[in-house]
Amino acid sequence: MGLFSKILGGGENADKAEQMAKDLLKGIMNGAVSAEKKDEQQPQQSAPSSYAPTQGKPKQGFSWGDVKPDEENQFDYPGPYYEYFKKIYSEEFPGYDLRCEVVNEGARAAIAFISDDRTALMVELVSENSTADKLRRRCKANGIPYLRFYHNHHGWWNTRAYVVERTRKALGA
Repeated sequence: MGLFSKILGGGENADKAEQMAKDLLKGIMNGAVSAEKKDEQQPQQSAPSSYAPTQGKPKQGFSWGDVKPDEENQFDYPGPYYEYFKKIYSEEFPGYDLRCEVVNEGARAAIAFISDDRTALMVELVSENSTADKLRRRCKANGIPYLRFYHNHHGWWNTRAYVVERTRKALGA
């Protein structure tokens, strides 16, 4: 039984449910990017020069503003933004099986937290320009906690403390 049949409850038609869910998620994520492609060619991998620190550093866990925090954050990570989130999650939440799906050349990603053969949390990583809401609605309809982070919002650093705090709250931990 795969991830999506688990999300949808499995049962006699588990394989069919899983394939339908995979097709649905792929369609949702691919379809939603068409509008995003007008505004972004590739996901942002490093902080824009306008984010350069100009005055005192913000306190630990403060994840927004024009001043780059003195804390591990998405823009200091040497790889793609979704790898940064996966790294944090594997270190901070080792009790979960993490499953990540990246679509449209990295413009969007979804990370499922699996525990005891059920989805405990779905995290969606999207562009600030995204208007997609289908995954969030699907999670709500199936009673799955949902969390969204924007990977390219100006002044939003996604510091480690911020990501961990929001994720812990969403997991009820």
